[in-house]
Amino acid sequence: MDEILQMMAQDRVDEHQTSSLIHQIFAEILSSPVDSNHIPDPVIRSAIQFINLHIQDSISLDQIAASVNLSPFYFLRLFKKHMDTTPHEYLTQARLKQAMHLLRQTRLSLDNIADQCGFNSATHFIRSFRQHLNMTPGQYRQLKF
Repeated sequence: MDEILQMMAQDRVDEHQTSSLIHQIFAEILSSPVDSNHIPDPVIRSAIQFINLHIQDSISLDQIAASVNLSPFYFLRLFKKHMDTTPHEYLTQARLKQAMHLLRQTRLSLDNIADQCGFNSATHFIRSFRQHLNMTPGQYRQLKF
């Protein structure tokens, strides 16, 4: 953010560099973990812990709801109330956060990352990544952190 402000102060804004910096800022925001200890509802805390433990597995709303002994319909309403998102979207975000970490810290192939993060295929992973971050995993990997 400081670099962007410095470019603006000097009236020398480079659009490509600014765009890259903004993507880095968003990526950092997305990759910051949700601390389930700060969620007041113990049911939602437990559900998030279940999701985090099974991030690489193919899990459904029914399975998450069953892990906290609630009906899927009631659980969905409760989760959305406390988290401002659906369990499915939270799961996707958690998978993408894990993928972003692996892209930054490893040289694993996209197939391996997709598998470790619970995506059905590398194609599905790339599509989700692009949809949520407006860049491909390869472009993300090339960003300087």
